Amino acid sequence: MKYCLVLGSKPNAPLPDITPVHIYSANGAAERAMAYAGRDITHTAVVSSQEYRNKLVHDKIIASRPARILIRSHFVEQYPESDNGISLGCITGDRQFALERHYFGLQLYRIFLMRRGFKKVKAAVRHLQGVDYAFGATTGLWSVLYALSRHPENSVVVAGVGLRPGNHFYNSSGFQDKDARRDYFLASLLDDASRGRIMTTDELFAERAKVALWNGPVL
Repeated sequence: MKYCLVLGSKPNAPLPDITPVHIYSANGAAERAMAYAGRDITHTAVVSSQEYRNKLVHDKIIASRPARILIRSHFVEQYPESDNGISLGCITGDRQFALERHYFGLQLYRIFLMRRGFKKVKAAVRHLQGVDYAFGATTGLWSVLYALSRHPENSVVVAGVGLRPGNHFYNSSGFQDKDARRDYFLASLLDDASRGRIMTTDELFAERAKVALWNGPVL
């Protein structure tokens, strides 16, 4: 069986001892891809536009020497073709949201109900105007969807993508409560076909998303 691997930033996450065909890392978790150095693997570092401007995260991405950096941008922004000799790409908010809608279905719109008062109305209006798509999955969970879409013939193993608030392994700014609640809700919306292709080293992710828990060797 061939795998893709998605790496997140949850501290002390077990990393599967596999040689995947492709690694997708979320933000500063690019550093974890270095644990697989020397293996024949292609690495894409997925990063939000905000985190791309974060020096700590940016430095970790560059140090991991991915084949490509993919920036999640809410708007059409101008980026150079490369960064330190690494190919640079950008995916806009409407395309990100289309991917989420494909895997989560129309229930994705229930995410608006998690906003309160004026924030709920503002988010809905900005979405309908095509101005802002910043209410869906965080980069870790979104990278899982991206891996599913890019590699329909492969299973996807997820490590370090958690659904509880807490620190990142590389800083204490952490996975905020509002982001954890959103991903916790969205993970439950995955369709059965997608669930059958996902395995994870995280027990809560396995329980909430109804996917298999990885039982193979770990690094």
